[in-house]
Amino acid sequence: MQSNPTFPPARYIPFRDSHIAELFDVTPVALKKAAAAACTKLKDREPLQPNTALNHIAKQLGFNGGFAGYRQEYDSTLKGFMKDHALARRVDLINQPDKGFALVSLKPRQVSDRLFSSVTPRPDKLFTGYGVDWFALNNRHFRHNPWTSHPEFKQYCLPFEVVMRAVRAANAESPSQEQLVLEAAVTACAFTIRGGNSNLLGDYLLGFEEGKAAGMKFVPKIYGDKNCPPDALNAGVGQTQEVARVFRTWLALQVTGWVEIVWYNARLAFLKGPHGEYDFLFHGFRDQVFNHETFGPFLRNADVPKSNDEYHFKRWLYFDYREWLEQDEHVSEMAFYSAERLAKDHPGADWVLREGLILKGSYQPPGKTAGAAEGFIETTVNGKRLFVSNLVSIGMFRAFMTENAVYALYSREPEDVDRWETVNSDQNDGLPAAVTWYDANAYAAWISKTRGLPVRLLTDEEYRQIASPIIRPPGNVPMEEFLDSEHERLCRFYTPGGAPLPNHPPYMPEGDFQALQFRYIPEVMNWRRSESGLVFLVSHHFGEWLNENAAAVNSRSLSSLCYLDFPPAKGRFAATSTGKYKSKKIGFRLCYLGETTGDSGQNPETRPR
Repeated sequence: MQSNPTFPPARYIPFRDSHIAELFDVTPVALKKAAAAACTKLKDREPLQPNTALNHIAKQLGFNGGFAGYRQEYDSTLKGFMKDHALARRVDLINQPDKGFALVSLKPRQVSDRLFSSVTPRPDKLFTGYGVDWFALNNRHFRHNPWTSHPEFKQYCLPFEVVMRAVRAANAESPSQEQLVLEAAVTACAFTIRGGNSNLLGDYLLGFEEGKAAGMKFVPKIYGDKNCPPDALNAGVGQTQEVARVFRTWLALQVTGWVEIVWYNARLAFLKGPHGEYDFLFHGFRDQVFNHETFGPFLRNADVPKSNDEYHFKRWLYFDYREWLEQDEHVSEMAFYSAERLAKDHPGADWVLREGLILKGSYQPPGKTAGAAEGFIETTVNGKRLFVSNLVSIGMFRAFMTENAVYALYSREPEDVDRWETVNSDQNDGLPAAVTWYDANAYAAWISKTRGLPVRLLTDEEYRQIASPIIRPPGNVPMEEFLDSEHERLCRFYTPGGAPLPNHPPYMPEGDFQALQFRYIPEVMNWRRSESGLVFLVSHHFGEWLNENAAAVNSRSLSSLCYLDFPPAKGRFAATSTGKYKSKKIGFRLCYLGETTGDSGQNPETRPR
């Protein structure tokens, strides 16, 4: 059963000034509704006039002369074009209603990028799976599939020639038997088809007129980290490509699932179904509305530091990026793993894509700089001036929470956020504050506003370069020594009445646990100072929040506080945690880029505004 044709998904059109239009069709009525939404519910802070919105939408669809030019061409050409090609009613021809069983699951933007942002040959049809009963396909071979016990069936893969020999043998019996043998091979390899081959990087989901395509390409999304031998990676890619050839052979026999691509102009194309259904695609649309509250409900956009590149990058990617996203994602992943990295060090798809687009030259991160300022120490990382603070203290953080009552309230409304008062109840308020990742960013935003400094958290690379001269990396630490170090305590739990607990408390209701005070043991605190004067609290039970995806780096071993294996590996804490639930504390320090030669050199705190 297909999705409800009455409510096919919108195509969201980004404006350069952050407005968004919500377009459901290519008719004049649809364009007017989209413009109205862009000026009201989807508008940005600046006002937008309806005529401006209409002209922008018409231009995105490839029409000259603004909305007036579009309206004239719609009446004289486009309406007749749609009638001649039997494009009668708009239906979602891309999204699959039963994605749990579908072997192909594409997104509209993914298809659009392949058609309009790729320099590869232009296809004439596309396999989206529309009309295919995926459940029935899987169910026919669910209980008994002879291919799963075949000696050549390995890791949900089958060699192409092995399958073709069986298909040819079955054809000698009957054409219907041939189809069942091939179909069973496809369902046996379903996991591989969904995982490595359901993309538009290659051609196997596309159809071309004879002579238009030089040859069929299969591009699996398979990557190997530095622990994966090249031979094993190549073997995995080869196996997946063999499965793609099997699947393509099955696709070529299907009557349903294929939709025709009808080109109207250089920026607008239609997908045509078998019974008058159509969908439309054009260059540069998005599949969803941009969410400015990237870290909501824990951190509102106003409390995100402008130098936090995660929000800046996502915003740029939505409103300014116009290239082939799937291709850039693939190239970025390959570049990430080619740099001798481990899969467990993967910072997330967005960060890898960001890194790849910086390398490509497509994206330039925010580069605001400032001169020297009180409380920040100058150092050098990768040849760049960086001003870094020492750890933010309990007293400094308490002042922030007192002066920002709105943040203090809304940031603790979600139930799974650590309370901040009980982990910062030490009498010495000069000790490092223990905070959530959201707290650290909100504090940075406050400092940026009140002091005019483009501050943010340290990146993983910056922390390692600054701290590695004085903090011993884990290396090959003997297991016994490492396990013994785990019993060193940095903090102690106290009851709400002030009585100390001998160990980490047993399981209790969340409210009772959050009420327990968690304080440093001053006599075991180990401090080290770098040559530049930066001070580090060195303990397996203390870490510092980093800029990337709530990673918390251990300040004793340069690894993560989360010990996922041995030696200790990089992992992540929940961004809502202060470390308390693991008997640890997580603090933070701020940094900003220093002005380069030729800049004014003025302290932004003393510059005239």
